[in-house]
Formats: sequence, C-alpha cells, structure tokens
Amino acid sequence: MRSRTFTLFSLFTAALTGFLFCACQKQQIVNQGKPEQITNTNISKTPQKSIQNSEKCVVENTEQDTNTNLIKSEQITVEQADKLWQEGTNQYTKEFKYNNALKNFEIALKVYQKEKNFDKQAITLGSIGTVYYQIADYNKAINCHKQRQIIAGVIKNGKEEAAAYGSLGNAYYAMGNYPKARLYYNRILKRIVRNEKISMDKDDRKRAEAIALAGLGSVAHSVGNYTKAIKLHEERLNIVNEALNNQDLTEENRKYFIKLKASAFGGLGNAYHKQGNDEKAIEYYKIHLETAVDDKDKREEAIALGELGSAYHRIWQRSNFREADDLDKAIKHYEERLKIAESIGDRRLVASTYGGLGNIYYSTGNLEKANLEKSHNDYNEAIKYTNNYLNISTGIKDKPGMGNALSILGVTYFQINNILKNQEKTLKKAGRITEAEQKFAEAQENLDKAIKNLNEAIEVRESLRKGLTEIEKYLFLILNKLLTSISNKFM
Repeated sequence: MRSRTFTLFSLFTAALTGFLFCACQKQQIVNQGKPEQITNTNISKTPQKSIQNSEKCVVENTEQDTNTNLIKSEQITVEQADKLWQEGTNQYTKEFKYNNALKNFEIALKVYQKEKNFDKQAITLGSIGTVYYQIADYNKAINCHKQRQIIAGVIKNGKEEAAAYGSLGNAYYAMGNYPKARLYYNRILKRIVRNEKISMDKDDRKRAEAIALAGLGSVAHSVGNYTKAIKLHEERLNIVNEALNNQDLTEENRKYFIKLKASAFGGLGNAYHKQGNDEKAIEYYKIHLETAVDDKDKREEAIALGELGSAYHRIWQRSNFREADDLDKAIKHYEERLKIAESIGDRRLVASTYGGLGNIYYSTGNLEKANLEKSHNDYNEAIKYTNNYLNISTGIKDKPGMGNALSILGVTYFQINNILKNQEKTLKKAGRITEAEQKFAEAQENLDKAIKNLNEAIEVRESLRKGLTEIEKYLFLILNKLLTSISNKFM
C-alpha cells in the first residue's frame, strides 16, 4: 500500500506539472483577420511542379443548406467564382455556416485552378484552411496552408506567404506542437519580414511581424517563459502602435491593427495572470473584451470572457475563498463564453470553457472539506464538465487540452478517494462494517481512476515536451520542485 501511495504521489506531482504546462487553453492564437480580398489579379507563372509534390488540400463531407444552390465549377466564370468566394467568406465569418463556406470555396478553387490563376488559388486555399482551423480539423488545415505557402512562395506573394506561415504556426500550436509552431512563426520574420528581396507593402510587413511576435509570445507563454512572453507581446504592441500612427493607413488596415492591438493586451494579460498579477491582467482583459464587443468579433469576445473568468477565479482563491462575488463573476464569465462558443461552433473554445468550469468546481470541492457531501457534489460537477472537456479535446486532437483535462480528472478522483476513505473510517467506528466495506471499494475504484488519468496526463505531457529547448526543459524542472510542495497538501 505504501508503494501504491508513493506511486500516486509521484503521478500527482507530475500531472500537476502537466496541468500547468497544458493550461494553455486561455492563451489565444492571433486571428489572421479577414482573408485577403479576391481581386482581378493577373494570372501568374505556373508553380505546378511544386504543387504536385505537396500534400493535397481536400474538401470533404460538406453539406449544403436547402437554400444554397450547387453550381458545377465547369459552368461558371471567374467573376461568378469571385462571388462564391465572397459568399463563402461571409458564411464562415458572420454566419458560422462552415460546411456551406467550404462548398463555395471548393467550387471557386476549381475555377481558379482551371484558369491557372495562382494568386486566387493561394487566397482560396487559405480560406479553406482557416475554416478547417475554426472547426478544429487541424491536419486538413495544415495541408491547405502548406499548399497555399508553396504557391505564394513561387509566385512571390509575400503577404500571402507570411499569412500561410502564420496559419501553419497557429495549427501546430493548437495541436500542442510548440517547436513546429515556433519554426513557422520564425519563418515569417526570417523569410519575409527581414528579407529585403521580398516586395511587400510597409503596412503588410508590420502586420506580418506583429502576427509572428504574437505567435512566438504564445509559445513562450505555453512553455512557462512568461517574462519572454511579456517582452514579445510588448514588441508586438509597439509595432501595432507604429502602424496606427500612420495617417495614410486605410480604414480596413486600421481596423485590423486595432484588432491586433486588442489581442496584444489579451496576450499581456495572460502572462501577467500567470505571474500572479491578476489586477494588471484584468485591466488588459477588459480592454480586450471592450474592443471585441465594439468590433462585433464574437470569437475574440469569448476569448476575453474566458480570460476574465480565469482571473476572477484566481483572485477568489487568493482571498482565501472569502470574496464570493469574484467566484460568481468567474462562473458568469465562463457561462457567457460557453454560449458564444457554442453559437459560433468553435469546438476548441467550447472544450476549454468546460475545462474552466471543471477547474472552478474542483476548487470549490477543496474548499468544502468540512462538508463532505457538498465537497463530493462539487467534485462530481468538476468531473462532469471536465469529461466534456476531455471528449471534445480528444475528438479535435487538441493535446494540450487532453493533458489539462486528464490532470483535472486525476486530482479530482484522488480527492473523492480521500472523502470516501474518511467516510469508511467513520462507519467503522460506528460498527457499520458492511457500509464501511462498500465505501472502501468505492474509494479504491476512484483511486484506480485517479492513477489511470494521471498516467495518461503524463504521457500527453511527455509528448508535448519533445523538441523543446534546454531552457524550456529547465523551466519544467523548476515547476516540478514547486509542485512537489503543493502536492504534499493533498497527501
């Protein structure tokens, strides 16, 4: 039994390390903004050989609403394809009809391929990849953005190539492959922004640089280097402010840079939140939320609500659980986020919101140790929400989300095991042996579940560590030492 307890202690410590490592769901990835507009560009020189050697971007399983007409690509002109592309863009950015958007993009893409218009092919491949990203089909998104990057590189469209690298970084980041995400974000800087041979508008170059720094800041955050994350987000904010000071900036670009500025505040808030400065984090989060609401950007609004929910939850914990208003605010913000995430069909946001709610109920379960029944009920609520988190994260291959969910489940089952063991002792003292034996069996069942989930959490965490730098591995060592002391409180 002692060996079993020691094993659980080790798993608990390691999984809590994984919990901090994987708790990146509130960390946002910069939205690339509205897709590049389809214009009457000249037909570029063919990059056919390069495209043939790349992964294919395939549109599958799309279904149309009854009010959407199916048009064969052979029967329509380029001008009609442009209209279908615009319709598809409206469908996924405003109406969240992802299947309809994919079908319209597929038809438009076939027309552009037939006409060998590679500028429009690259833009449309980017649109398809972005839709797949929004519905969390990251492998398909990667295939589309890789083909987009190849075309953009051959035809020397720097703006589109930078956007492709950024989108690839976002997809790999969402899957928890931080080394590969960092590789693509760095390519924006090295191959595009700092490459004088690439012909590119000054504002587009600043936009690309801001997106790259945002991505690198997110990666730094997710591996625990919050000081570096702050530095990168501050650099991004400076670049955005420089762009906004340009009086000749178009209205469309100005709106986009304002969005980038808002997300920079969100990134800074996330880093300060992790450093324990929740008051400063909330200031940044409120700016992020206000800008998202003004811009009618539902996805960013949901992200900001989750940020605020997490911050209020932490302030409640820091107050020794006295400030009930902060707990209520945390739950309210997460519930509002869940409604928005479900309405726009963003599965990753839905999943991480369940995770946030599960984490809150785990905290309230810990608080109610004097009331075992209330504590047990809260832990059951935590399990309910966290199972939703795990199921969705598994379905969309979101490894950080899976690791986070498994960690919450593991420590929650362990706490239920402790409650049941206490109940067993009470029943034994009262001479109610049969009931005590039943509680003992239930405790063992929950202990087995705890070990199973914690083991799986560690496996996920270890898969995410591959390819990290020595400095990042050192951060893990620091977290292990910190969490060993935290774990003692639960043993």
